[in-house]
Amino acid sequence: MKISSTKPICLIGRVYDSVTDQCEVKSLFIDDGKIVKIIEGKSNTDLLSDSFIIELSDNEIIFPAFINLHTHIGYNVLPIWNSPHIWYNRHQWRNSPQYIAEIKEFTNYIKKGWASNPVLLESFIADYIDPSKLNSLLYDESNSTYREFYMFRAITEVERIHAILSEIQAVCGGTGLLLQTLSLDDEESDMKHFLIRNTGNSEDMGIDKSLKVFPVVDFYSPEIRPDGTPVADTSKWSPVKQKNLDYYINSVNQKNANYYSTIAHIGEGKTGNLYKATKDKYSENECKQLFEELKQKVNAQDLKDSNLILVHANGIDYSDHDTIHFLKDHNISIVWSPVSNLLLYNDTLPIKKLLDENINVCLGTDWTPSGSKHILDEMKFARYYCNHFNIECSDTQIFDMATVNAAKALGNLNYSVIKEGAFADLFVYKAGSSDHVLEDMLKNEDEKIKFSMINGRIIYGDISVFDHIKVDYQKFPDNEGQYSKNKGVSINSNLNFNLENSIKKMDSLIETYSRDTLKKQLFRTKFLSADDQIYNHRISKLKQDL
Repeated sequence: MKISSTKPICLIGRVYDSVTDQCEVKSLFIDDGKIVKIIEGKSNTDLLSDSFIIELSDNEIIFPAFINLHTHIGYNVLPIWNSPHIWYNRHQWRNSPQYIAEIKEFTNYIKKGWASNPVLLESFIADYIDPSKLNSLLYDESNSTYREFYMFRAITEVERIHAILSEIQAVCGGTGLLLQTLSLDDEESDMKHFLIRNTGNSEDMGIDKSLKVFPVVDFYSPEIRPDGTPVADTSKWSPVKQKNLDYYINSVNQKNANYYSTIAHIGEGKTGNLYKATKDKYSENECKQLFEELKQKVNAQDLKDSNLILVHANGIDYSDHDTIHFLKDHNISIVWSPVSNLLLYNDTLPIKKLLDENINVCLGTDWTPSGSKHILDEMKFARYYCNHFNIECSDTQIFDMATVNAAKALGNLNYSVIKEGAFADLFVYKAGSSDHVLEDMLKNEDEKIKFSMINGRIIYGDISVFDHIKVDYQKFPDNEGQYSKNKGVSINSNLNFNLENSIKKMDSLIETYSRDTLKKQLFRTKFLSADDQIYNHRISKLKQDL
């Protein structure tokens, strides 16, 4: 993944600082993936003949790349899901026939299920073999070994396409670091990454390669298998501890020898916060049982040093004084995903309480079937939500949830900052107002991102940027949308990745499964929310429902 620019870059422009909520003109000198020097004001560019020089206008603002601590990128080509119910907890919808057909099996089809379709198989294998030999390879039984080889090659390529397209969508929203890929159903975490940083790679985060971030979907599962219906009374569902919790506790008891940080889903369901709803009892029991287990089995200081991050955490009783102190005393962070919570449960965290208590709150998108397209959109929705419910939460607080708070949650990671020695991971936003740039960003579209840089390499942005620095790039197809057609991506040539052909392949998989299996027409989620009418309609409806 970590391919830096072949030449040093001097980036001159106004840099946003969330501490002061101000922008100051600076010259960033970028080389070998790092910000090697920062000069206040505009540097003399006459002496920089060996560098790419990018000088920004006053309304083009430099921001550090965002961190998304809650996403399942393996699902992030799917369109937003039309869930048939409002649910009480995650184990209900994960066992519903609609989820199984429209998300779980859909994703499995994209991974490898498509290979059972002769038309698709012939089309995809044709990329690797002489057309005159194709028919014999596919239908002559004596060639079964060769057929399996080329089928495996085609499946591997589709997996690569899936990953790269999902990562492009993330950088379209300014993301630089993602939660390691994690499946909801089998906890696989082996989906490779190509363009941006990933918590599954320690070097990506600038920490010792012996250290590991542990991603977990389930610390607990219900003793009974839910029938996939939105049953209100889950009080008799007993949480059963899963092996991942034992792994975590063992690591903590060995002075956190195995895991540098742990990011765990827990207590996902109705919070009892909005519309006089009742907290989901099973989710509450999961959280209570976890805290009791931690109090009984681990040393307090070791727990504090474990950098535990709880995702969703809707079942926690935030009105309980002792619980709040337990979170704060043990350095436990919470990841808030308001879009997904509201779409699935019509409820979400009492965020005002968490902010008032100085709990370290981060933001996460969850996944495209029931979440935001990327972290910038989640920030925008968080802004809307707080305004709607008159919650005192500044723009800088929301910004910090996707930057410094997330870095703190990961053990005070040296990331999401613009400073000397930091990774050159950043993006440039074209603000309409040069005086209130954060307010502007949180109410406008993602197409206003001029470019995104990862490891000192501009990998996404306006085609005019690539033309200026004379870097090879690939345009998005015109049919991707009004705004995307003016954007491009620069992907290292060693990857041998063709953007337009890859999009066509992914679209054909989605079209075939939705037509033949679901008996309806569905479309891949667009890269930019500015271009995605279906997505925007659903988010607008969610806002109206509030």
